[in-house]
Amino acid sequence: MDNIGVFVLVLRGFMAVALLAFTAIALIMLWKDLTNKSPQNPDKKGKVQRREQQ
Repeated sequence: MDNIGVFVLVLRGFMAVALLAFTAIALIMLWKDLTNKSPQNPDKKGKVQRREQQ
């Protein structure tokens, strides 16, 4: 029975590491997207605007 407790603790540790890794990757991707220095093309229109014109 003691082995089950250790197993649960190990699983909780893996889940915590996976959650932290996912959060870090998501924040890095968001930061890169928000700090993108490429100029936006004003002639480009979104899907919604294209549908409204048709």
